[in-house]
Amino acid sequence: MKKWKLIIATLTLVTIAGGTLFTVWANSPTTFVAPSKADIFTLVNNERAKLGVHSLKLDSDIETVAQMKADDFVAKGYYSHYIPGINKQYTDDMYRYIKGRCSTISENINNNVVSAENALTSWMGSASHRQAILDARYTTTGIGVSQDSDGDYFVVQQFCVNK
Repeated sequence: MKKWKLIIATLTLVTIAGGTLFTVWANSPTTFVAPSKADIFTLVNNERAKLGVHSLKLDSDIETVAQMKADDFVAKGYYSHYIPGINKQYTDDMYRYIKGRCSTISENINNNVVSAENALTSWMGSASHRQAILDARYTTTGIGVSQDSDGDYFVVQQFCVNK
């Protein structure tokens, strides 16, 4: 679990009988928890519901692809929709899980994620990522989360239009 220390300083100014009293509170650590697949799934479906778009369903094969892609980021040290060396979005192993399942597939990727909310906020701030999240054609999804040796999280969400 990646931990971040957040320093919070509070300054209280109180006037008592013509004098001033200062209170300073500092060094209160705050811990951020790993982004959870379940939380990301819920947050994405909440955004869809706001616009009356049906909820996505989790698909174990699509989730396997998302996890494989997140793990690939960490194993090979890259961050891109296209895999270095093969210049394709999916390895042959990944493609085996989606072949014949999806007429259209897209992915949202994110790195240096500190929470599920952070991932969603980032995606919703990007027109193309927001479009994938809110696209009613997508019916199933899968989410992968992987952590590198520096403690940074990579998140991948695959969206599928079932055949």
